[in-house]
Amino acid sequence: MNLEAFLALFLAFDVYKGQLSISLGFIALFLYHEPTGKWVRSHPEMWWIALILLFVTLIAMACCTNVRRKAPMNFIFLGLFTLAQSFMLGVMASNFRSEE
Repeated sequence: MNLEAFLALFLAFDVYKGQLSISLGFIALFLYHEPTGKWVRSHPEMWWIALILLFVTLIAMACCTNVRRKAPMNFIFLGLFTLAQSFMLGVMASNFRSEE
């Protein structure tokens, strides 16, 4: 494996690590901060907005080559997708207790 391939692989895993960290932060906030969990449970429309944003960004990244291959548009859509998915995971986690 040459150096360029190694650096590209390292960058890909670094981006993935960032996505997982953001998701973990949302889940921890919604699960352990009681006022945030109550607010999310009382506003179910936020989950639907996140779901729509998730599908729009996913379809745009899958179907449009300019969106997924040109910087900075690919980073913008990846960030929006990550935030929408993290919010949805946090909303789902807020419906459970950490002791369960």
